[in-house]
Amino acid sequence: MRCKALGLALIASVLAVSCSRKDRGDRRVAILPFENLATSDLNWMSRGFAEAVRLQLAGAPHIEPVLVSSLRDVPSVGASQVLEGRFSLAGGRLHVEAVLEDALRQRHLGTVSAAGVQMLPAAESIARAIEPAARPLPTRSVPAMEAYVAAVEANNAAPADAGFDRAVAADPAFGTAYLAWTQSLMARGDSARAVRVLAAARQQSAGFQGLERAQLDLASAALAGDRAAERRALVALEHADPADASVYSRLSSLDAAAHSYRDAAAFCQKAFEREPANVLLLNQLGYLRSWAGDLDGAVEALEHYRTLRPADANPSDSLGDVYYWFGRFAQAEKAYREALAKDPSFEGGAELYKIAWTRLMQDDLRGGDAAFADFLQARKSAGDSLVEYRQAQWEHLTGRHQEALARLNRFASATRPAEASLAYAQLAVWALESRDPTGARDYAAKASAPVPAALLARFLTAPPAGAAEWTARAASAFPAPAEAILRRLGLAYALLSSGDYAAAAGPLQEMFDMTQPSSPDWPAVPLAWALVESHQYERVPSLISGNPAPSPEVEGPLGSLHFPRVLYVRAALAARQGRPDQAQADLKLFSKFGG
Repeated sequence: MRCKALGLALIASVLAVSCSRKDRGDRRVAILPFENLATSDLNWMSRGFAEAVRLQLAGAPHIEPVLVSSLRDVPSVGASQVLEGRFSLAGGRLHVEAVLEDALRQRHLGTVSAAGVQMLPAAESIARAIEPAARPLPTRSVPAMEAYVAAVEANNAAPADAGFDRAVAADPAFGTAYLAWTQSLMARGDSARAVRVLAAARQQSAGFQGLERAQLDLASAALAGDRAAERRALVALEHADPADASVYSRLSSLDAAAHSYRDAAAFCQKAFEREPANVLLLNQLGYLRSWAGDLDGAVEALEHYRTLRPADANPSDSLGDVYYWFGRFAQAEKAYREALAKDPSFEGGAELYKIAWTRLMQDDLRGGDAAFADFLQARKSAGDSLVEYRQAQWEHLTGRHQEALARLNRFASATRPAEASLAYAQLAVWALESRDPTGARDYAAKASAPVPAALLARFLTAPPAGAAEWTARAASAFPAPAEAILRRLGLAYALLSSGDYAAAAGPLQEMFDMTQPSSPDWPAVPLAWALVESHQYERVPSLISGNPAPSPEVEGPLGSLHFPRVLYVRAALAARQGRPDQAQADLKLFSKFGG
């Protein structure tokens, strides 16, 4: 039986504040557990009131409700307002009072109070005082809400499952309980039971509200691994809950994974508008816009990020990456040096490494060597045991092959097994590139530790074969799902080395579809090379239009697939486009750095 709320009062400033904001999408309300001033058997209502208010505010176009356990958590969720409440019993009736505060200015915005026999109508009064357009509760059953709270607060699987089971038994149309149960099962890896719970939810979904139906579709798509269905569900959820920043973030991630960077950037922008305290969204926006070809938009996002975090190195580092992507190497160097000045230890000396590359890309080998030496000194001071390995790789990619070979041989013979295997794997690949299969096999045999580079080297030094045999070997050498990247990379390199460029494009395309320009496995250059050699030029310009920022992470043995190979690909493309001077310049640099 529904009880009419008594004593409802709200200071007018609450509604005045919420209605006068032009940026109402910024209104994120952190909801704390309500303080229990009644009896211990009503402890569940502390979370229950907070959940009931959250569920009603969810879907409101200008409010995003977030549950927090304490005031300490409010800054981390970027809330603009905080709701605190308490409840007591008097004469068998609940008395509830809630206070809304400005989280940033710590200013009191308003108080709402309610009294009645049941908690859910009281919670409804509070939610509608905060937002008159708050939706109805997804359940009218107090036993269902109590069981749901027990489930979400449970510390292990058995009581959680029991609580969710009681909740949906008490109210079969309680869509939120089905969804929370599904998420709990998925987090535990119990996909089979999650499918069964979703099937039960489907049978009751006619009684769900629109928000829960959209969330149900999203959970089903995610469980099935159907990205297209997941995107459709997220678009529907965007309309059902337009203030939820996570919906736009997930849409952005899906579109980025599909290389639809312009759409991904647009959704990322919407996510930031709803979550302006999350400055890392500006960082992501800068990269997405750059990959979409929007230099001005990328710089604008990162300049905004830098304004909000002027002492941080990351905004300047990201700005350098954007300029590097567009081939603005002098501007990239300036940004990297600014990041270096703010934090010399940022990402283990990453700025020095990136500065070295900016000098190299401006054909300043001496400047590149100087910056790289500073980078190695920083790594040595940090206890990096692969300094000599890094030095050898730098020497090799800059055309000093004999020095690199001598250095890496010395390093491999004097270091620990895992590091020696990494070095011998690199030596094996260099031997293959020098048309020395015997030397390559000898080096690969010395790479005894089972590190990925060693496994790759032993695979690549197998006797020559056709595409079908190489494919079978790759499946046998790297059978585990976790080895998919190694399988595709090994197969692609083997086919490229044997001159079967059309076949190599297959695994390279698969890798391309699964990675982003920020990934060390981004295969745009080797894919472009395969397409050039198989006379498929249509996609080549887009593949090599940008320059992925160099990463100071330890490179694998196949770095030559990216640099200086990109110079050869650009030379071939320039020649085809009737730009002989550019083709000659790129080919000259390729010869210089490629030995």
